Amino acid sequence: MTRKIIEPFTRDELYDINQASLEIMERAGVWYEREEALKILEKAGAEVDYKTKIAKLPDYLVKDALKHAPRKFRLAGRERKYDFVVGNDRTYWGMMGGPLIVDLETGVLRETTKKDVADWARFADALEDVWFITPPMARDVNPAVSAEHEFEAMVNNSSKFLEQNLYSGTGAKNVFEMASVVQGGDEELIKNPLFWGAGCAVSPLQHCAIALDVWFELVPRGIPCLVATESIVGATGPITMAGSLALANADVLSGITLIQLIKKGAPVAYSIGLSHIMDMKKAEALCGCPERVFAIAANGQLGRFHGLPVWAGVATDSKLPDAQAGYEMALSALYTVLTGNHMVMGIGSSLASRGISYEEALIDWEIMRMVTRIAKGVEVNEETLAVDLICKTGPGGNFIATEHTLRHYKNEIQDAIITDRSSVWTWEKEGKKDMVTRAREMAKKILKEHEPTPLPKDVQLKISEIVKRAEKEAKI
Repeated sequence: MTRKIIEPFTRDELYDINQASLEIMERAGVWYEREEALKILEKAGAEVDYKTKIAKLPDYLVKDALKHAPRKFRLAGRERKYDFVVGNDRTYWGMMGGPLIVDLETGVLRETTKKDVADWARFADALEDVWFITPPMARDVNPAVSAEHEFEAMVNNSSKFLEQNLYSGTGAKNVFEMASVVQGGDEELIKNPLFWGAGCAVSPLQHCAIALDVWFELVPRGIPCLVATESIVGATGPITMAGSLALANADVLSGITLIQLIKKGAPVAYSIGLSHIMDMKKAEALCGCPERVFAIAANGQLGRFHGLPVWAGVATDSKLPDAQAGYEMALSALYTVLTGNHMVMGIGSSLASRGISYEEALIDWEIMRMVTRIAKGVEVNEETLAVDLICKTGPGGNFIATEHTLRHYKNEIQDAIITDRSSVWTWEKEGKKDMVTRAREMAKKILKEHEPTPLPKDVQLKISEIVKRAEKEAKI
């Protein structure tokens, strides 16, 4: 999809936000939990206090890091048709994960399990134009090895890029080993990265051990990474949007700077696109309100300002796949694409971003398809203007049976999947089903019928052995 980009923030405003971020990193400094990170930063020129674990980053250090970070890089599935380049002129959609799920059979809210991870991956594998999968959490396994269990469940049920949650350096190492088995060795995995090392800063200005350990494990190996932040406007960030954007930008750039010092040229994606807004009356962090659109816009613009691939998340504050979920997801998704974000997670987000829903996923999928079509715009050239055809057809004619219509109708008019476009009489005859009912029926059909490309038996066995080994090591 070639996007039509809009620029809500001017170039001068982006510059001012970034200058504020540079000043914040140099004056306030950034907390890094691991001493190894502090030593690397100090050697590069940062002022480090080992007692407080705060490093003050001079602006030249951050700017130099950005010079070395690639503008785009490749992510891969286990089948080459699912490979894509993040940072190019397209937006790629992905599935949301979470610890809770609305059970498709009972409608009851419950914790997610390893089986849910497998089902969610198989479901996503069937959806066209879904490029990556964030898993639900396997809450029924040992938390120390949940990453290994989740990756095993996903990779056996989907051929797409897997945005695996990583909870430790050991987990990152084990998932690397599993992905290497799938892709045919370490070198093939580095050429075709099946997962990445996502780490989230704890705003304001903190990088905790989990994210640092993941980066220290994966960056030297050549696996791409994501640096994100989930700052909350009015809570962990200033109430003014500009101030919170400057802080969030500092959160992320301070992580990217470290990654480039670990390995120059390391592929890394940028994200302040998870930022939330504090509802001062309800003390809830919001993800579907109109103010969050500014964070999404700034994410796309600042990422491109830095020359970095950009990742974002969209979600709804609704607890059901209802009208509120529809308009919040639609507005967020449209703005996310139009402001140049490259990867967008969010399909299936429900329960105020705390869980997932199959019905919501199919509605979101339809929204994403519509947004993609809107962003594509209209192609204007001699062929599409069709002047000769119009003149030949003349007054009172029609164009239904022309070769021109046959040639272009699939590209010009997008088909609906679960959106109802039938006549009212047909709708009545078919049971007057609403969208949620149609989505539920389609989800059940997909889960019953879709068969993902299986992994070879020997690969399945090796992956299972790695998980069992990790289980044993976790009990020592």
